[in-house]
Amino acid sequence: MTDRPWGGDIEGRLARWSVVVPCLPVVVMVIRKVVGDWQPLGDAAYFAVRSRDVLTANHPLLGAWS
Repeated sequence: MTDRPWGGDIEGRLARWSVVVPCLPVVVMVIRKVVGDWQPLGDAAYFAVRSRDVLTANHPLLGAWS
């Protein structure tokens, strides 16, 4: 056992990567949004389009269908 907070063995590496990998798409999306190059795709596009329908005649009554 080492004194490093994440450990130096395979479990420590696995713990680090299990945090970094799921956060990476969110970080990339935020950076692209800040830079101004972001275009909504997939569910993000669906939410962007349907959020404009709130308080109109075509109000979405349910959540996402996917």
